[in-house]
Amino acid sequence: MYAIIRFAEAYGLWWERHWAEWLAVISASLYVPLEFYELIKYPTWVKVGMVAINLAIVIYLARVLRDNRRERLAMLNKPAA
Repeated sequence: MYAIIRFAEAYGLWWERHWAEWLAVISASLYVPLEFYELIKYPTWVKVGMVAINLAIVIYLARVLRDNRRERLAMLNKPAA
């Protein structure tokens, strides 16, 4: 099931589907609570780095999603020539 979801996400991102952008943000953010738990339970510098990297990825994906939404809205509100 995991592989099917990842392949669907890859397909959607390749073909620039809006739902795939959401799926990418959601799937990347699912690991953050588990990583925080592991970091608190057994703290190491490697785990700090992994949490930081994953948070950076989630923030980047969320910003891309926000910017793409703004572009779509701008295109819809653009007056016809």
